[in-house]
Amino acid sequence: MSDATRLYVPLKPDNTAILLIDHQLGLFTGVRDFETGELKHNVVAFAKAAKAMNIPIILATIGRDTMWGPTFPELTDALPGVAVHDRSVLNVFDDPEIAAKIEATGRQNLIFAGISLEVCAGFPR
Repeated sequence: MSDATRLYVPLKPDNTAILLIDHQLGLFTGVRDFETGELKHNVVAFAKAAKAMNIPIILATIGRDTMWGPTFPELTDALPGVAVHDRSVLNVFDDPEIAAKIEATGRQNLIFAGISLEVCAGFPR
């Protein structure tokens, strides 16, 4: 059966991209499920694993010059050469630059990881 007729296409490094959304210092204040250090560790490990498998990674923030602040440094340090795309619109898919980056990966599967995803990635196209 070809991929075009399958209802499910397995995630593989060559058909998947990762979108890391709003891993910003100011947004960590809203995390209550586990410790901030553990969250940072898990996100950095996830990013390093994706990088090792050559999976495209897109980093996005919202209003990094506001109270939300920049992407936490451990993550940007783990991804040298990966630009952080700051946006002024809430939904990540409404930012033309980020939408173009996603489209440019040519990947049919997206993995999302972020803080407040119910808002910032609530309406994927």
